[in-house]
Amino acid sequence: MSAQGVQRRPSNRVLHALAAFGLGVRECERMLRAERRAWREGAARIVEPGRGVRVAAIIGPSGSGKSSVLREVGAMVERAGCAALRSADGAWASEMEGRAAVEIPGTTLGESISLLARVGLAEPRLFGRGVEALSDGQRARLRLALLMRDALEARRESGAPVWLLIDEFGSGLDITTARGVASALARFVHRTDGVAAAVCVHDERVLAWLEPEVTLELSLDATAGVREHRERVKGVA
Repeated sequence: MSAQGVQRRPSNRVLHALAAFGLGVRECERMLRAERRAWREGAARIVEPGRGVRVAAIIGPSGSGKSSVLREVGAMVERAGCAALRSADGAWASEMEGRAAVEIPGTTLGESISLLARVGLAEPRLFGRGVEALSDGQRARLRLALLMRDALEARRESGAPVWLLIDEFGSGLDITTARGVASALARFVHRTDGVAAAVCVHDERVLAWLEPEVTLELSLDATAGVREHRERVKGVA
């Protein structure tokens, strides 16, 4: 189960639902504690000091706790004095409403074009397009460009390490587009000092393009395995 908690005084309906699966309240609570322990331990493996992780992928079936691990990573890095930037689905579109792609808020023209180039949008024909005129893949790339802008700004302002926390990466994108966006993210993180990323991966076929040093693999039985990637793989078909 991946519910967030159990009521202190369960209703009859809750008790009957648990009983239908042979569970009592105590068993359910034990399962929840095991899940939370797995999430914390998995997050700790990602942010462990001295591990040198720049990109971490989190994979697993729906309901296995990928988003919960990502929240744990955010809490841990913030306690360590790092900045945690979360990729919000709607905020970036609101920020760009009524603007052309090249009009990224808080940037000079040169900075805006540089960010668009990083994500593969540095085409003059796209500069004047607003969010509503972009394809899903182009919107995903623009969303990444704004997250990159935030990371660079956070580094300039505080000098502290920055973690990008990205949930449901690649969701809704075809595999070719998702791989392109993953490659752009990997290049940015690996070439930018003080920036790391933890990414919940929707489709494991993008892993090679994301170039993670470590992949946390979750299961539905509250366990987590870790794959170490000694050498990052590029251009794998």
